[in-house]
Amino acid sequence: MILRNFKHKINRFFFNRKIARYSRKATSFNSDTIASVIVLTNDEYNHQVIPLELSELLGVESGKITSVLFKDVAKSGNQHEDDTLSIQDFKWGGKLKKEVAQKYLNVGYDLLINYCNEENLLVNLFSLQCNSKFNIAFNHQNEVLNDLIIHCDKEDLATFNNEVKKYLAIFNKNIV
Repeated sequence: MILRNFKHKINRFFFNRKIARYSRKATSFNSDTIASVIVLTNDEYNHQVIPLELSELLGVESGKITSVLFKDVAKSGNQHEDDTLSIQDFKWGGKLKKEVAQKYLNVGYDLLINYCNEENLLVNLFSLQCNSKFNIAFNHQNEVLNDLIIHCDKEDLATFNNEVKKYLAIFNKNIV
């Protein structure tokens, strides 16, 4: 327990140091279409349902939507073992050590949508390292990491999804 808290503090220190030097490129979201989406969630139900809803809402193939589930504690026998990340998957300093997680970071995504209910250090570390062109999140998330913050109730996913679609239309992003 003490070691876990110490690791959390070390990871927080490295995150604060990296975020101070972090800057988004203004021209990074210049593509006309959105072909690949990564979804971050900390709820198993949302982990299964949101990719299907986004596929229907945005018209993106369900195979082009990647979902990553963040858990506080990794449980053995989890049916989403490959796409579940926990504190055990992060090294000291916030780097990922799981090969499956590394494959998410090596792929470029057009859109990252953070559906986590509260701000989470692991999600922030993952978002900081993820190669995405545009980040969207709820209003309680880190404003430096996200390009678009949508202010709505975190339990009202339908409104959030409609706002995502509306703002993407405003940005003239054609959905594949």
